Amino acid sequence: MAVILKLHGILHKIIAPTLLVITSISYEFCSVLTMNVIGNLYSAVVNFDENLFLSYTIQALGVITVVSLLKSMQTYSKERLSVQLRIHGVKSFHRTYFSFGCVYYLSEAKNNEKYIHDPTQRITQDLDKYSTKLAEFMANTVALPVMIIYYSIYLYRYFGLMTVGVCYLYFIMSTFIGRLCLYQLADLAYEQEYHEGSVRSLYFRYYDNSESISMSRGEPVEHYSIHNAFLELVSVLRQIVSKHLYLNLAVDWFTNVGAIGNHSLVADRNHCSCYFTLIS
Repeated sequence: MAVILKLHGILHKIIAPTLLVITSISYEFCSVLTMNVIGNLYSAVVNFDENLFLSYTIQALGVITVVSLLKSMQTYSKERLSVQLRIHGVKSFHRTYFSFGCVYYLSEAKNNEKYIHDPTQRITQDLDKYSTKLAEFMANTVALPVMIIYYSIYLYRYFGLMTVGVCYLYFIMSTFIGRLCLYQLADLAYEQEYHEGSVRSLYFRYYDNSESISMSRGEPVEHYSIHNAFLELVSVLRQIVSKHLYLNLAVDWFTNVGAIGNHSLVADRNHCSCYFTLIS
């Protein structure tokens, strides 16, 4: 019985990431089939071929159904993995938060600017955000190695080794530029969460001590401290918005350059084909 329960626990832990890997890779390959089927369907419409149009329509409906099923399963496995990551994170926090002597550390951290003001925020809101974003990141990147190998072979087969090298150079340059734009955003994101927790803890302090504050007429002082903390948060938010401007500019520019590069490669291939045909 103990062995069965242990196996059940292991399967429960690996089923979400395994399902995420399978559905993500399958979805990417089926998306390629979707583009091919839609192209064939458009060709049948242009040629006014009713029989071919009916055949491709049935194929398109089948492929779209499979793609929709895979996308739904990918979303399901991603959300399930997010819950699993949050459970693991909460257990890890609880081992520290409820350990012997931790209450003295927390009481000291309340008055120390180096420490996080609101540790409860880290266990609830921030951990939920972290687990959700990590699951989304895994869903978006788990199929990338397979797709890189597949498209590298595809490009080498139809366009040659030089095209593969140009594509890799393009991705390296875009990654480097994006890294430069993201360099300071991580620190600013941490500062944002720090000030969010600070403002929340000040609001909680005002609510928790409202009676004593009212009796001593300390509302203006509390208002002043909370407003200053909020202004510090706004200052960080403005810096994040400014950094996002450069990041979005780089991302959009490289996206459009990539679209132009696709047509340039096709045009160059057609030009070379016509040139060699004329020579022969």
